[in-house]
Formats: sequence, structure tokens, C-alpha cells
Amino acid sequence: MKQLLNYFLVWVGLLMGACETKTPDPAPPIAFEEFANIPENYPKQGSTYEDFEKFKQKYETRFALEGYLSLPRMFGLATETFGLDLRKNLGDSTSITAYFKLGAGKNQVKTPPDKYQDKDLEVYDMNGEKVGNQTKVRVHGKRSVVSDGFDKKIKQCYINVDRVEIVK
Repeated sequence: MKQLLNYFLVWVGLLMGACETKTPDPAPPIAFEEFANIPENYPKQGSTYEDFEKFKQKYETRFALEGYLSLPRMFGLATETFGLDLRKNLGDSTSITAYFKLGAGKNQVKTPPDKYQDKDLEVYDMNGEKVGNQTKVRVHGKRSVVSDGFDKKIKQCYINVDRVEIVK
């Protein structure tokens, strides 16, 4: 019976370890200004699946960006992810949207209260340390592009964050 209990505890430990999410490896850095600089060659309507896949492989890849995170001025319903503004410098008016998984774990953002202020930002880096809006970070993740439905021109780029580092 004791041996059976030991086997059970080993399996539970293995399963718990398998459920733990591993922080991805670092991504290659890209200049803030270059992140959204994608040529207007988004596959047009009628393009083949292969054309679209080639485009995605070239432009929708993992990158690392440095900057400062802040809560957006307005946001919609957040269920699994939440978009934050990433600015190159504190006080910049231009930003890139950085989507984070919601939660209070590593590489996640805690859902802000309904009526939030800048100080309510709670992001956790890859070590579980809390990051605020005055902390410079390097976010890693996959760049995604959005085109409009009519002329298929790229309208926006964003990053789906999977790794957060504090820049010291």
C-alpha cells in the first residue's frame, strides 16, 4: 500500500510539473520604430494559402521590444488576455499594444479594477517580480498584424507577450 501511495505521489508531482508553463527562450531584439514597419505586401484577396503562410513566417515571428508599460485609456471586455500600451520612453504619445495573459503569475498582468489609475498596473516578469509603469521592461512575443477587410492593407501591429524581463 505504501508503495502504491509513493507511485501516486510521483505521478501527481510529474503532472503538476507538466502543467507549469515554461518561460520561452529570449527572442531577437527589434528596434521600436522597426516593429510596425511592415511592407504593404499583405496577401491580397484570392491569394493562395501558401502565400499567406509565407507572409506569416516572415513577419509574424517572435521579437523582443524594450519600453515602459501603461494601462490603456480605454479597454473592452478582457477574458483571457489584456492589452497594455508599450511606449519606448516614459511620456511618449505613440505606443504598441502588448497583449498579456490575465493572471497573477509569471509573464502575466493582473486585471485592473473597473475605475483604474496608472498606479493600478500589475505585471509580473518571468521571475514573478511585480513590474509597475515606471519600470523599463523587455517584452518578448510574437508579432501579429491586422489588415482591414477591404483593401487588405496592414492597419496595426501588436505583440502577444510570452516573456517579460526587467531592464536594469
